[in-house]
Amino acid sequence: MKRIVRRMAMASAALVFLTACSSSASKEDQGNQPDSSLDSAAMGEWPQASFLTEVPVSFPLSHYAPFLEAPRLDEEHEKKRAEWAGKVGDSIAQCMKGKGFLYYPQEYEAEDDISNWTLSVGSLPVPLLPEDRSSAESYGYGLYPTPEVLHAELLEAQANDRNLQYMESLPLTSRAAYEEALYGKQVEGIPITGGCAGAAMDSVQEPEMPQERWVFYENFGDLIFMVQASIGEEWFMDPRVSTLNSEWYECMATKGFGFHLESPNQGPNDALDQAFRTFPDGSVDWNQLGVLTHEIPDEAKSLIGSEPELIIAAADFDCRAKTDYIARAIDIRISRDEEFISQHKLELINLENRDIGG
Repeated sequence: MKRIVRRMAMASAALVFLTACSSSASKEDQGNQPDSSLDSAAMGEWPQASFLTEVPVSFPLSHYAPFLEAPRLDEEHEKKRAEWAGKVGDSIAQCMKGKGFLYYPQEYEAEDDISNWTLSVGSLPVPLLPEDRSSAESYGYGLYPTPEVLHAELLEAQANDRNLQYMESLPLTSRAAYEEALYGKQVEGIPITGGCAGAAMDSVQEPEMPQERWVFYENFGDLIFMVQASIGEEWFMDPRVSTLNSEWYECMATKGFGFHLESPNQGPNDALDQAFRTFPDGSVDWNQLGVLTHEIPDEAKSLIGSEPELIIAAADFDCRAKTDYIARAIDIRISRDEEFISQHKLELINLENRDIGG
């Protein structure tokens, strides 16, 4: 049940916490700018980077993907959460006013899909590369995100986020005080005192989760966690995957790429990891050394199609081909799925037989 509370708390916080910092493009401003030889039209045609590789195979666990989704919030509960979010926003505004600042309550956004099980269960945890080497040389892992997307998102945020506009209107000396009033004092990003947002969350009671969702997580929460672990972190612990990755590492070493991260056995994810950190001049940002690619903060990520990135991707492509990486990974995944289904047959039958309609 702790997983449920944590998930709901994160979703709730997202409703009211202001994205107050306008520094999301700061990493790009520090030198990781797109190659000037790529015009906007050409870059708009580039593929987007993906941390997963979909394969033309239906894995055994894919059959259960539709049943792994939790019941959605109905209209009544969405209304209650909208009312709750409005009260939280009003509370933040009153608190900030008392501290000499303005705050505009955020509009409530209805709940998105909790997860995309069809994609995650049907994919390998391997960065996507083009199917042919020529495309790998030309496009690498793709872009993450494109400069156009970054620029558009920044303009949209500035145009639609009145809190961001207000904060940027403040003198530089007042912005830190504004953030402290909203979030509380922080040390290395960790709050040590509460701000107006935290006080509002504590003072306004959050609506209870619908009973059918509590029941779903009560009955199948552990099973869902085990499925996530099997196709995620436990994948990298499998001796068969370790053997495959060892061969891949040996191949990459012959091409001049060594990986000495604190979390070994990530295989091609380490190549993508290095591409994320590599600037157009070939220098590497090691501020996130030892952090898994999917755990690197979004503002520290960028793939802009620079020559050093493309060299890494081409080397990765060659080593996947040499080790028959994807085909062997598919075989391992099928075997792992079959083992999982055999071990959890009764739980999966109960999951499949549940009433999806709630």
